[in-house]
Amino acid sequence: TSTIADQAGEYDDWIELHNFGVNDIDLSGMFLTDNPNLREKWKLPNVCIKAGAYLLLWADKDLEQGNNHTNFKLSSDGERLVLLNNEANNFEQIDVVEYPSQLDDDSWARLPNGDGPFDNLDPTPGYSNDPNALNELGFSFMKIYPNPSSDFVQIALDWNHGVFNLNIIDSSGRIVVSADQLRTNYLLDISAFSKGVYFVAVTLESGEVWVERLVRI
Repeated sequence: TSTIADQAGEYDDWIELHNFGVNDIDLSGMFLTDNPNLREKWKLPNVCIKAGAYLLLWADKDLEQGNNHTNFKLSSDGERLVLLNNEANNFEQIDVVEYPSQLDDDSWARLPNGDGPFDNLDPTPGYSNDPNALNELGFSFMKIYPNPSSDFVQIALDWNHGVFNLNIIDSSGRIVVSADQLRTNYLLDISAFSKGVYFVAVTLESGEVWVERLVRI
């Protein structure tokens, strides 16, 4: 209801994929399903998750909003999610999670980040589940510096695809800055921001959403 909005400004359920390995992972032909009997229920977008990066998928049945919006929603009562490999790999099961009943803005996530057991945690979209990972590096194509900052920050994108928009979201889920057709370099005055943690969410034309953390001191 408040953690992070999609590019339509809607607070829908979301699923986060994290590549905690050292090699990039191509998602082409892979599937995600909430019904193991329907292994080809929703085909993942043809994107590559870089090593160490995160990808948000919106479980909202709003397919017209982009390639990273699934054709199913999540049940607050709990259910099973299965990540399957492509047909060439016989739809091999890559990962599975059965999550219990959830509250609003609750997160069922792995700790240690990426390969630990699942538990109820504070949501950290696009960032490590470890609350002590303050120095984690961001995505290779998006740099925010200086970070933390008290006045101005530079957001630099090294990306060869079009950008749909950029939202900066505070810890309560409120969008404090919204910019369409972001330039490759963006200077932002955050001197009027309240001190705390913010999320910089960039939506690409492909529908991918990438998130980095910004700290105002």
